[in-house]
Parts: sequence; C-alpha cells; structure tokens
Amino acid sequence: MSSTQSASASGDQERYSRRLSDKIQAAFDHACDEGELIVATELLQTLELVLLRTPPRPERRETVVAPLLASHERLWHLKSTGGGPANGNTVAYEDEDEEADVGAARD
Repeated sequence: MSSTQSASASGDQERYSRRLSDKIQAAFDHACDEGELIVATELLQTLELVLLRTPPRPERRETVVAPLLASHERLWHLKSTGGGPANGNTVAYEDEDEEADVGAARD
C-alpha cells in the first residue's frame, strides 16, 4: 500500500469515526442554537428515521428513545417561547415549504 493510499484510509477512518446519528444530533443542536427551528425540525425527523429504521432491542430502547425525547422537548420549548431565527433572515409562511430569504427581497 502506498503512502497516499494509507493516508486516504486513515482519513476515511477519521471521517466516519462518529455514527451518522451522532452527526445529525450535533447538526440539530447547532440549528437550535442558531434559532433555525425549521431546519431543526427537519433534522429531528431525519434523526428519528435513522434511529428507528429498525426497532431497537428492548435493552437498547431507553438509550435510543431518551435522546429523541430530549430533542423533542428542546424543540417544543424553543417553539413555544418564540425562539425563532436568531438572524432574522428567514421568514416562515403558513406553508413551511415556502420560505423566503428576507435579505434577497431587500436587494
């Protein structure tokens, strides 16, 4: 194996050293911190899909469900306290699929 191939292999190990669900959870937390509640909602739905695509074994159920429950609670709390977009650049209309970039509308 050449030095380039071994460097690439170690880069892949570092790149995939965390579980996909951990990366999605981190992105969800970041979206919540930034006040991007629509993004956080989508990430939470994706996290559920990843974690629950196969039913957890009874002994793992609590370790899978507890973080999801905590994430749902955090999102509910942010939505109920009006913790919307911190930067004010995103406007959510009644149909959440139709978002507008306020900054672009001003130009």
